[in-house]
Amino acid sequence: MSAFFNLLKSKVSSRPPVWFLRQVGRYMPQYRELKGSQPLKDFFHNTEAIIEATLLGPSLLHVDAAILFADILSVLDGFNIPYDFAPGPRTQFYPEQPLTFTSDPQATFSYLLDAIRNLTKKLSVPLIAFAASPFTLASYLIDGGVSKDFSKTMSFLYCYPKKFDELISKIISGTATYLKAQIDAGAAAVQLFESSSLRLPTALFIHYVTEPNRKLIKKLKQDSIPVSLFCRCFEENFYTLSETKADTLHPDYHVNLHSIQKSSIPMPSLQGNIDPALFLLPEEKLLNYVENFLMPLKTFPNFIFNSGHGILPETPLSNVQAVVSYVQRQL
Repeated sequence: MSAFFNLLKSKVSSRPPVWFLRQVGRYMPQYRELKGSQPLKDFFHNTEAIIEATLLGPSLLHVDAAILFADILSVLDGFNIPYDFAPGPRTQFYPEQPLTFTSDPQATFSYLLDAIRNLTKKLSVPLIAFAASPFTLASYLIDGGVSKDFSKTMSFLYCYPKKFDELISKIISGTATYLKAQIDAGAAAVQLFESSSLRLPTALFIHYVTEPNRKLIKKLKQDSIPVSLFCRCFEENFYTLSETKADTLHPDYHVNLHSIQKSSIPMPSLQGNIDPALFLLPEEKLLNYVENFLMPLKTFPNFIFNSGHGILPETPLSNVQAVVSYVQRQL
């Protein structure tokens, strides 16, 4: 049985645990008030803001886990790589530059670690730390931020495979150090995000997604910490992720969980993966979709209800609250 599932299950009875990707964000009036006009990067480096924002998830939604309010680029503080949000994430990195990670993560990430220590005293649910998976962070570095096709990353990968492998290796090492510091501060679990991997063909997917995540998870498992892996991919590639030894696999909404459920391929616990666009529907229609989504999964062992991507900014808060209430009532 999944350690990640057990961790979240410990507070509930006969139903699946429930929480969401980007469960705290612009769709919450309380979040918008908290952030105000503060630049996003400053907000991510404000210990008190991190604490207050993280607490909004459990307090407003009554979900079964809190995920630390941070960004997947926060780890770049350890690599001393400039980044900003203008408004989307932007990085300033050149593949030729040397990449080393801080020798003092306690000092570099004090704003984040102090927040974790405080949150563990305030929360009645597990706190999840998170980071970008290796390929995703590499793609943000090479493409300079979010890209529709990550063409610069793919070009670099094909032209300089050895250099790309070296970059991935350094990211694995730095990310492990970053997450271990958060675990030591009190984070109860880790969620990895492989969000740039959708277009990779299977051979490249195994080499640049499955294998690097396996190596990173192996390092994290030395602390006996439950690890969940979110991945944007198609079904044929999703099955390879069982080789990562993640406690829980979390596909995005491109993957049919009902097909995975029927597969003969051994899987750990599953998490996900309702399309966040459904949260924009009128509440009655939304709950009908949730009911149909859950029906085949009621008997699926070790299932965690979640979204297949982050909650959209235009989502009505009441819809998210209604889904949590529905899941907690029906199962």
